[in-house]
Amino acid sequence: NSRTASFSFTATVDESDISNRYFLKDYFPLAEWITWNYLQTYSDGHKNYEVHCIGGTQLINDIVTHKMWEFDSGELEWYDYAYECIAWTKEGLTEYKSVRSDGSYTMRDPPAIRFPASIRVGETFKHSCEITEFDSSGYVVGSRPYSIELTLQGIEDVEVLAGHFARCLKLSGTEIDEGKEAELTYWLAPGIGEVKRVFPGDEERELISFTGRGKTYCPGD
Repeated sequence: NSRTASFSFTATVDESDISNRYFLKDYFPLAEWITWNYLQTYSDGHKNYEVHCIGGTQLINDIVTHKMWEFDSGELEWYDYAYECIAWTKEGLTEYKSVRSDGSYTMRDPPAIRFPASIRVGETFKHSCEITEFDSSGYVVGSRPYSIELTLQGIEDVEVLAGHFARCLKLSGTEIDEGKEAELTYWLAPGIGEVKRVFPGDEERELISFTGRGKTYCPGD
């Protein structure tokens, strides 16, 4: 038997503001033990699985950040796992540090804003920072500029392996890292986070299951 999950969550829209701003904290929760499972499909047809979960905290610049762990079944990564130290701030979803299983890590200066605190349809968000790479001993091994630009294209319903998610934010734009520009599109579901992402070359990541807030959403057996 199979079933389709359907998720409903009331996101905050400032009705007193004629711009109708969407507050992205409603679309990307950072609660302990929330887990996202994704299927990554590459342009050559091969696939792998990715697991992201929130577990533990780390104090950075007097900010309590959440550790978002990533485990990848693919063979392209040279580390076993990694985690990012992220937090919601008044600027938005802020990324301070990334740590890999071999002990190497990166820092952002200023801290990178992954998504803005709020946005309205048609508005464009821009951010840039410097990423510094450190080896496992804490020595600087290099740095590079990073920038991102995202526009809220609209509100869409999305069907993925985990089910049907209504009124998702569709954000599209470009990311420049290591001198390479990439086009990205995200779909963020209220109370869930990223349910789908499209990369250059039609590579795609979609949500298989989500566990958090006392609920689990996944496809039928």
